[in-house]
Amino acid sequence: MAGNLTQRNPEKAWGGEETKTTYTYAKTWSASAIDSGNFRVPEEHQNPATMPYESSTQVADAVSLEKFSLPSSLTERIEKTQPLFIQATDIKNTQLPQGVQLHEGGFYSGTNPATPQIGDQRITFEVVKPMEVSVIAKQVQNTLEPYTTSNGGTIELLEIGTHSADAMITHAQEDNAMMTWVLRLVGFILLVIGINMVFKVLSVIADVLPLVGDIVGAGTGIIAFLIAMIFALITIAVAWIFYRPLLAAVLLTTVVGLFIAVKLKLGKRAKTPV
Repeated sequence: MAGNLTQRNPEKAWGGEETKTTYTYAKTWSASAIDSGNFRVPEEHQNPATMPYESSTQVADAVSLEKFSLPSSLTERIEKTQPLFIQATDIKNTQLPQGVQLHEGGFYSGTNPATPQIGDQRITFEVVKPMEVSVIAKQVQNTLEPYTTSNGGTIELLEIGTHSADAMITHAQEDNAMMTWVLRLVGFILLVIGINMVFKVLSVIADVLPLVGDIVGAGTGIIAFLIAMIFALITIAVAWIFYRPLLAAVLLTTVVGLFIAVKLKLGKRAKTPV
């Protein structure tokens, strides 16, 4: 087990900011060692610098699909694991290290599993049992490797269970589309945050008049959102202009509308008495 710290920073009302930090320490299970040197009061909450037993993954030397040997690039994608419970009969002739005991189908390194302490470890096992999988790849003698397409791309797919080639390609396209939109959303959020930080200086200056500061802060947030939307749509439109020209034209038209909205918003804020 290892300790971790949390902090809360409430914002002071009516202009300015007052930081109040409260530190708490709690035990938690972690798959890796937590550096207690980063704690506010590390001398009172020392964690072990290393773990006696590190996590590891062992892959079978030979994994096959019918008569074909699967390369590591495919076997690594088989992630459907099941718990592997260790019984007393499995270790009846094994001398366990000092301080290690069998506990709930695994091992426990420590004094008492009922009252875990900092530095105790739980050791459990998972296994991938033989199962049906579907693969799209290139057959090369008795093994499989990525298929190279005419445009230089590669195809190497694996799914748990029995699936047709069409279904697997559809799933891969859906996964790619989902990942693309996730990355777009992350990029858009970062744009909003970055632009808003640039404009935030206005609300900080206006904090001498709290009411004006709140108004300016709200205004810069909206403007940052609109400008970020413009940049994001332009980026997507440029990427699609050759492949989806109609959609790119719609996005560019939307950009023009957003640009007008930003201009009107800035004009109204400029006329607002401060």
